[in-house]
Amino acid sequence: MPNGELFCWVLTTSKYHNTRLHGYNSGGAGYVLSNKAMKLLTEAIEKDQNFCSHSKWEDVGLGQCLEKLQIYPEKTSETNGAQRFLPFHFHQMLSGYVAGGDNDFYLPKDEKLIKDIAGISKDWITIHQTDPKQMLFIDFLLYQTQIHT
Repeated sequence: MPNGELFCWVLTTSKYHNTRLHGYNSGGAGYVLSNKAMKLLTEAIEKDQNFCSHSKWEDVGLGQCLEKLQIYPEKTSETNGAQRFLPFHFHQMLSGYVAGGDNDFYLPKDEKLIKDIAGISKDWITIHQTDPKQMLFIDFLLYQTQIHT
């Protein structure tokens, strides 16, 4: 039931597609909720402290709570498959080397991970597995440097 005011903007995962029709948010790369979605969630929890059941994984738990409110994840990748919420470390995405088994685990069922610079949206929002020093470096490159032509 997403519309312009009520949405959960996330990278969805296929991990729980077999138990939930609409999938779940991937907490690793983060997620964004609209103000309206946050308001509805807050109101539901204020009315009933047990509205959200405990989950071992915060992203799965949040997905279950939002599903009760009929708020579902939306696809956030670009039409060419480039990701806005990067599911792996920045250097892994750039180099194309992503260790592990099912690397498409973090994507909607109809997507495959693009494993090089083409897999990173020019409008990327967040990067999974980025430590504070790396964040400071990215901040420096984005906001403290100038390109001279």
